Amino acid sequence: MWRSFLAIRLQSSVYTERVVQVDSVPTLHLRLAVSSLLALFAGNASATSTTIWERVADKCVSAFLSDAVPGAQVSVVVDRQLVFQKGYGVTSTSLGRPTDANTLFRAGSTQKMMTAAALLTQKDEGRLQLDDSLARWVPELRLAGAWRTNQITLHHLLDHSSGLPNSDSTENCVTDDNTLSARAAALSGTKLFSRPGAIWNYSNDGYSLAGLVAERAAHMPYTSLIRDRVWHRAGMMQTMLRVEDAMAYGNVSHGHVGNASGQIVSLPPDAYQCGWSFPAGDAFTTAGDMARWSIMLMSDGGNTLSPSSAQAILSPSLDTYLPSGDKYGFGTFITDIGGTQFVHHGGRTPGWAASLLLIPADGFSVSTLTNGEGGAGEISQCLIKETLNVSWPDSGSSETPPASWRKYAGIYSVTYDSGEQSVGFVYLDGQRLRLTTYDPSRRQWLKLEAKQVHLDSFFIDLDGDGELSADHELITFIQKRATEGPGMWLRSLAFVGNRTY
Repeated sequence: MWRSFLAIRLQSSVYTERVVQVDSVPTLHLRLAVSSLLALFAGNASATSTTIWERVADKCVSAFLSDAVPGAQVSVVVDRQLVFQKGYGVTSTSLGRPTDANTLFRAGSTQKMMTAAALLTQKDEGRLQLDDSLARWVPELRLAGAWRTNQITLHHLLDHSSGLPNSDSTENCVTDDNTLSARAAALSGTKLFSRPGAIWNYSNDGYSLAGLVAERAAHMPYTSLIRDRVWHRAGMMQTMLRVEDAMAYGNVSHGHVGNASGQIVSLPPDAYQCGWSFPAGDAFTTAGDMARWSIMLMSDGGNTLSPSSAQAILSPSLDTYLPSGDKYGFGTFITDIGGTQFVHHGGRTPGWAASLLLIPADGFSVSTLTNGEGGAGEISQCLIKETLNVSWPDSGSSETPPASWRKYAGIYSVTYDSGEQSVGFVYLDGQRLRLTTYDPSRRQWLKLEAKQVHLDSFFIDLDGDGELSADHELITFIQKRATEGPGMWLRSLAFVGNRTY
C-alpha cells in the first residue's frame, strides 16, 4: 500500500516486531544510562563527537545498503545541536551519482507532525480551537452512515480518532490551490468506521482535511502555509512539496521499488505527485532539515510554535491498542522504554522510506532517509542500539488462553474503507477463534481463523501466504468505553466492526 500503516512506526516491516523492550534494565537505571551516554557525546569536542557518530552511522548504514536501498542519509542531534549529517550510496542505481548531505529524499508520513504544526500555528494565533467541529471549517463535507461531520473535532483529525477510513487512492490527484477542497468534496458520502473519538485508526484523509482546515484558517494555500510558517521558521530551507521544485533543485534521489518480476527498478522523482495527500506526507527533504525540525520541537517550539503546541506534538493523546503498546500524539507515536520517552514516526512513499526518532528529555534525535522501500527504521534502530544500548527486538507472542477469547465473540456490523457495509461473526471453535464475514470487494463469504499475535491482536491470512504480510491482516479487539455500554470494536486498517450482539 502507498503509505503503509505499519511503516508509519519506527519499524518499516510488517507487524512482527511491535513491542519495544529493553531486557532486564530497571527504569531508573535506563533513564540514567541514556542521559549519561548522551551527556558524554555532548561533552566531546565537535570533531570528536562527529567522528564517533560517523563511525557508528557508517557501520549501521553499510549493513542495509543494497540494490533495493542504494542510498541513505543520516543526521544526529545531541543536546539540541546538530552534530552529524552524511549521505551514503547513490541517488539512483541507473545514474550512479553519489548521495551527499544535501540530496533530497521523500519524507513520507513523518510529515504528519508538520501538518499538525501547521494547524497548531492557527490555534496559537487564536483563529481556531482544537475542539472546533470539522463542520465549522468544512461544511460541504456531508457524511453518510450513523455519525455526522459535526461530531468530528480538529483534535480527532490530529490523533487519528476521527473514524475516517484510511485511503491511499491516487484519484483526485490534481495539484493546485483547490486540491484539498476538491478532496473534501470527493469524500462526501463517506461512512465513518467508528464514532469520532472512540478508537485510534490511522487515516491519511484525516490529515488531508487537517491541512484544509489550516489553510482556510490562515487564508493561504497549505503549500504556502507549511513552507512559510512552519518549515522556513524551523530553519528547514531544503524542504519542499512540489515535484517541479525538487526537480529544479537538482540534487534529488530516485525511488527504488520491486516490479512484478521481482526486479528492482528506479523511479524518477516526478514519477508521481498527488496534491490531496500533501498534508499526509509527500514532501522532499533532507536528514539535516529533519534534524532542524526536531531541534525546534525540543526547544519549546522555537519561533514556530508555542511551547504548549510543541508539547502537544511530543505528548500522548490516546492509546493505539497496537501490540507495541504505543500511544499516539499529534502525528507522532510515543513509546515508553524503561522510563525514557521515545517519540517517533516512520514514513513510506513508493520508492522511499523515512524515520525520525526523538528523546525530548535529552534533546536527542536521529533522522534516517532512504531511496528504497525499507531500511530507514532499521538504520535508526541500529544507531540507537550501538550508542545507547536500547533495542527494538521482535515482540514474540503474548498469548492468552483460548477460553478467554469468548469475550470477543458476537455479531459485528462491519464497515469497509470503501464505505460498503457487511456483517461479521466472531466465535470460538474449540481452541480456535474464527471470523466469518462477507467481503463486498470479493463478493463472497470468508471464513478465517484469527491467530493470536499479541494479547487482543490477531492475524487473519487474507492472501493465503501463511504470513502476516499485509497491513489489513492485523485485527485488534478493543473494549468499548463504559459510557458506550458493553461491547467491542474490531479494528483493522481496511475495516472496522462494531459489535451489536
